[in-house]
Amino acid sequence: MNPDLFTIGEIVLPPYKVAILTAMIIGSILALKNANNHSLTPSMVAQGIVMAITGGLIGARVAYVLLHLDGSVATQILLEPSFMALSFHGAAIGSILFVLLWCKFKKQNFFQFSDLMAPYLFLGYAITRAGGCFVAGCCYGTSSDVPWAIVMERLSDDIARHPVQIYASLLAIGIVIVMHYIKKIQPMYGVATISGFGLYGVLRFVTDFFREANVENMFWFLTEAQVASIVLVAGSIGLVFFMYNLPHRGFLDNKQHNDSPKNEHHKTKPKKKKKRKKKKKK
Repeated sequence: MNPDLFTIGEIVLPPYKVAILTAMIIGSILALKNANNHSLTPSMVAQGIVMAITGGLIGARVAYVLLHLDGSVATQILLEPSFMALSFHGAAIGSILFVLLWCKFKKQNFFQFSDLMAPYLFLGYAITRAGGCFVAGCCYGTSSDVPWAIVMERLSDDIARHPVQIYASLLAIGIVIVMHYIKKIQPMYGVATISGFGLYGVLRFVTDFFREANVENMFWFLTEAQVASIVLVAGSIGLVFFMYNLPHRGFLDNKQHNDSPKNEHHKTKPKKKKKRKKKKKK
């Protein structure tokens, strides 16, 4: 585990920065490649990606400052132009808010866009946890004697620990796979997105039992993140149930574009049967 991946002259590239940049590039390429599968144009997706990244970086920094620091140091960290001191929860909230406002301005279905982008958010999470946190040695786990336990060099304590960063990364990849399956069978937009965030709540709830760094108990044996995860899972389940029971859910329907007014003239009208006139007998 090395806090600096490699150095070129005076330029130092920490693994966390490299991992975030890699996640952004891979996610953007895959989103643009699959734009047509979601009835979206590449130009529209490119605009959405810019909004998601901008909102994610701002939200990640603000959330980190609010959760960890205060006073003048908080202001200094808040305005620091780097990829350090970031929070995934803040990144997710910031991205959602920015994209939601952008979709409203563009009159674009938010869930249609989020179903495309959300899986790559969790793919980016997997890349960052494994390539950033694990390599840098941050967000480390509790002590353990399991065969795959590792020693974090940056701690200098020679204690074998759970590679909780790898646990989180593998579970995040599982979320991506499940979301892609849900997208194929969902009857409306948004089910995959909401399910993904619900599954992330499960991921964070489980991995916090094996995590030691940046963990504070809030209620009994539960951490702040675990309490938030319970709320996230419950909210996701409730929202999906609500969506399935909407009396009018046309704005969520996957097939709404097939029933739009633009396509009405393509529908074949039923042929009217011509009535034969009976000839009058002379």
